[in-house]
Amino acid sequence: MKRIIITLIINLSSALLYANQLSTLNLTMADHANYEIIFNNQFFGNNGSNFLMSNIIPGRYPLTLAKIIPGQWGLQKKVIYNGVIDIPACSNVNALVDCFYRLQLTYLPIVYTNPYTPDHCTTTATGYYQPMPMGMNPVSFSQLKNTINNQWFESGKLMVAKQAIMSNNITSAQVAELMQLFSFESSKLEIAKLAFANTIDKQNYYIVNNEFWFSSSVGELNQFISRM
Repeated sequence: MKRIIITLIINLSSALLYANQLSTLNLTMADHANYEIIFNNQFFGNNGSNFLMSNIIPGRYPLTLAKIIPGQWGLQKKVIYNGVIDIPACSNVNALVDCFYRLQLTYLPIVYTNPYTPDHCTTTATGYYQPMPMGMNPVSFSQLKNTINNQWFESGKLMVAKQAIMSNNITSAQVAELMQLFSFESSKLEIAKLAFANTIDKQNYYIVNNEFWFSSSVGELNQFISRM
């Protein structure tokens, strides 16, 4: 009985402590599009362009945002952010997803009046979170390559590749792999141009130049990128 009472006291003390530290996350998308959200490994369906969660225990949480976009076969999902977010104690965390898919964060203190627990909110901070590089899921990318290889004609291969590239984030290495599946230089160049916009590690895009046969293609791609 004594042990049970002690346990209850400990749990009550912990509850009182957390009660004065809980925070709120207000997530807003600048483009006003519809998004699905995975926060702390919990899935939340179509939330429009705003997401609000209260009573969050302070800590670092995984966060994934998938933009819902119209596609040829109906609505599709495009992961635009896959990273983490820090939730400080007793704070209103306002997170804006800007046009570059960064999280612009503003932390504002929540002032509690609980007389039993001291106020821990003393600072206001701002900052940015860059997304972790995330291209196509390895399984999906493997299926895409198989589908491309199953097409008889170059035009069919291009059509499949374009559909996938326009609906997914992709890495420079994945672009290079796709280019290897095409026989014509013009097709390789078309893929390289189309994929650049959705490539999440543009700083590594130079590696796609290895897949060209002619230096003129490298020059044309560089001119295309410089105009974007």
